[in-house]
Amino acid sequence: MLYITVCLKYVLLFFFTVLILYVSRFRTCCYEMLTVLCFVLIATTATGSSEWEMNSAPRFINDNIHNERDVQVPKNVPRPPSIYFEPPYEIYYKAGETFELPCEANGEPKPTYDWNRNEIVFNPSGNDDRIVQLPDAGTLVINMPEDKDEGIFQCFAINDFGKSASKKVNLRQAKLASFAFVKPTYHKPYLGRPYTLPCVPPESVPPASVFWITKTAQGGFNVVNYDSRVSMDRKYSLRITNVVETDANQGLPYACMAMNNVVRSHVEGPLHFLAPTGDTEVTLPVA
Repeated sequence: MLYITVCLKYVLLFFFTVLILYVSRFRTCCYEMLTVLCFVLIATTATGSSEWEMNSAPRFINDNIHNERDVQVPKNVPRPPSIYFEPPYEIYYKAGETFELPCEANGEPKPTYDWNRNEIVFNPSGNDDRIVQLPDAGTLVINMPEDKDEGIFQCFAINDFGKSASKKVNLRQAKLASFAFVKPTYHKPYLGRPYTLPCVPPESVPPASVFWITKTAQGGFNVVNYDSRVSMDRKYSLRITNVVETDANQGLPYACMAMNNVVRSHVEGPLHFLAPTGDTEVTLPVA
């Protein structure tokens, strides 16, 4: 298509030149017109050449881009280390259960690894062989962990071209204490009136999941289903907007329960017995 366009331009220039020579009466004017036509011819040729280069260039550039994407960087190119596998900001462990502090990095040459604990250089081999570092990696395996293993840990990958640091990890032992001892409490709320059962959760690391239960005659428990009438507030107290007779739970107690998923354990709080009083249930509007 481009060649046809250029040929048409030359044909038009030829007829235009003949026309000028025919109608021109003065030789000087004819020479001037021929000079102008020469400049036009040169410009046209340059334009055609440019268009050809413009149409051809993108294909050449695209080929180059395609080839560059196919080129892979050799593995032996020197580069500083970069940690790509590291532990989260917080790790909770159960005493006596093995766990890992992962740390792996790439780089050329292969990096070596160091650890800090509480901003001090940490030597894994100085812990009665309970803590070992995996070969060709910085990952620490901690066997039979104890409370003394808690601390702020950080991994470093190092080679001749740089140093990479992991995030600082807060390592803590998971714990769940018992509720403070309180004798069973007997409550006599009025039917149709609001009532609250208190709960003071025990110490837990990490924070425990807290919920309310009702005891069963067989010694088990059922989790209280919260709704618009019965709910748990931010202080873990059980709030009843208006007491009904079935809240007596057939004389079986209520209790607050705390569960720690890391230690896989739960504890029950003090028992609360409800014995609603009054002659008529009053339905109060729910706020």
